[in-house]
Amino acid sequence: MRSLKLQLQIATRSLKILKKFSLMKIDVEAAELWVLNSAVETLKQRRIETMIIEFHSHGNYIHIIKLLKELRYSIISKERHQIDKNPEYTDGHIIAKLIK
Repeated sequence: MRSLKLQLQIATRSLKILKKFSLMKIDVEAAELWVLNSAVETLKQRRIETMIIEFHSHGNYIHIIKLLKELRYSIISKERHQIDKNPEYTDGHIIAKLIK
């Protein structure tokens, strides 16, 4: 987790320097909600046009969708794959676009 925190700090600093991003991809093996929650203040600045987020649980999926809508992103694609009989074990991608 220490490495992930350091990478997030570096990414956050980069966001402060650059004005706009056309695409951000998050693929952090089940830490996607933590990354998004840690970056909420930066995301509220509305400088990232499109996000692709890989998720690894149904719970994270639900919370990610809710957070993206609160941040005024439209969900343009949701892809889920059941990887076990337990519905909690779900993988997939969410593509979201900033509402202008």
